[in-house]
Amino acid sequence: FFFQAEDGIRDHCVTGVQTCALPIWRVRKALQHSLLRVGLWRHDPRLPRLVGFARCTGDGVVEATVWDVAVHPLYQGVGLGKQLMDYVIVHLREMGVEQVSLYADPGVVEFYGHQGWELEPSQRRCAFWYAP
Repeated sequence: FFFQAEDGIRDHCVTGVQTCALPIWRVRKALQHSLLRVGLWRHDPRLPRLVGFARCTGDGVVEATVWDVAVHPLYQGVGLGKQLMDYVIVHLREMGVEQVSLYADPGVVEFYGHQGWELEPSQRRCAFWYAP
């Protein structure tokens, strides 16, 4: 597995890991306007496969928001989601971002709490990360 933070993942996200049923043109537009796009790839020289994905929006200086975090179901439960989020935080910190928020489905927000994110008081959809 390897991570890639660049434009090259734009066309693969639709066929690799889908997080919603948006039309392709809307997905491409969202990716074009993202501050950071990260793909988690299963390395196979014959057929590389996108197995995880995350993207962030924000000002690139103080704040960012993480959107569309997904790991393919066949690859869940082995720590790849945690590694993906660690990678995202490292890159955001390199930009100087000090505060990160994310919105998650209620069934997975607890995952972020276990990774050290501060959950909103009702612990239903939001989580926050602050630079130490």
